[in-house]
Amino acid sequence: MKLRSPRDTGHAPRALAIALTVVLSAFAAAQVVAVFNGALRRGDVGYDAWFYLDEIVKRWLATGEMYYPVQFVGPYPDVGIVNLYPPLTMYLFVPMSLLPRVLWWAVPLATLAWHVWTARPTWWSWPLIALASCTLPVAAAIVYGNTDLWCVAFVALACRFAPAALLLALKPSMFPIALLFARDRRWWFGLAMLTAASIPFGALWIEWFVALGNVQSNVLRNAHSLPLMAIPALAWWTRAQTAE
Repeated sequence: MKLRSPRDTGHAPRALAIALTVVLSAFAAAQVVAVFNGALRRGDVGYDAWFYLDEIVKRWLATGEMYYPVQFVGPYPDVGIVNLYPPLTMYLFVPMSLLPRVLWWAVPLATLAWHVWTARPTWWSWPLIALASCTLPVAAAIVYGNTDLWCVAFVALACRFAPAALLLALKPSMFPIALLFARDRRWWFGLAMLTAASIPFGALWIEWFVALGNVQSNVLRNAHSLPLMAIPALAWWTRAQTAE
């Protein structure tokens, strides 16, 4: 008996996939609205973006310091005004602090949308992509302007140009994803460039390692962001399957 591929099953499965995609997308949008309303009441809309582009950048430009005294005296919780980002993030934070704030959201979201649209994933993957967007961390990243937005854009670019995965070094908890692209020779050339770009920050690297070593945090603290990272990979993988 010959098994049929999803493309050979007629119109009903496709119609079901479209219906599920619409329902799941509506749920994801409603979740974003709910998180936004809650953040608006607390005055926290865009809080993460404010912390990166105003607090961290202005502190570094004014004092040369990226980390806070509490991060050097002993164990501390990963809450409040603390910075766990490596010095490399200044290559992103400083330029973005000089541009209209809306671009902090517009650039990565537009990159992701462009990637998914041009990848043209097969129809049976649409509900899966929509389902991945339904998780609460996705809504939180959008409302608060978390760096997860940029990480998912980097993954989208890496699907087409492997060295772009190295940009995930800006958020080390996501960097293991970059290793999935290491089979491309260009990735290793990019790693050499990334290493060279790290040199100008000098002693800030020592401070970062100390601050990171003192934090009391679960090593899997960002695992909840993996569904968001899966969106561009899923779109590209199903595109590749369709092309076979």
